[in-house]
Amino acid sequence: MRWNKCAVCAGLLCLLLAAAGCAYKPLFWDINLLMRPPLLQGELGELQSAVLEDNRGYRFAQAVGGKFRDAITLRDLDGDGSEEALMFLLSPYAIDYPEEQMSKTFCVYSKASGKW
Repeated sequence: MRWNKCAVCAGLLCLLLAAAGCAYKPLFWDINLLMRPPLLQGELGELQSAVLEDNRGYRFAQAVGGKFRDAITLRDLDGDGSEEALMFLLSPYAIDYPEEQMSKTFCVYSKASGKW
């Protein structure tokens, strides 16, 4: 009799968990809040730190297609011999939206006196 009660309780627990399915999404399980890109090293690390310090809460956006797929693209835009950094950032205020619908900010950073 005792084993039957345990089996019924275990079965009900399994049924309850199965019924919860993927719709159960507590706030602390949100994948957008848990995932962060790795910190870069060297010159790009300094740039990444400067960008994230200036734009608290924003995340880097990466292209899924095309020629330039990096989160940060370095190009000499004005022909002065030094490269400028180009990037898109995703708004921190639109976490519940799919990435395609999030507002994006375009940033251009230039190095002056050894600092980004």
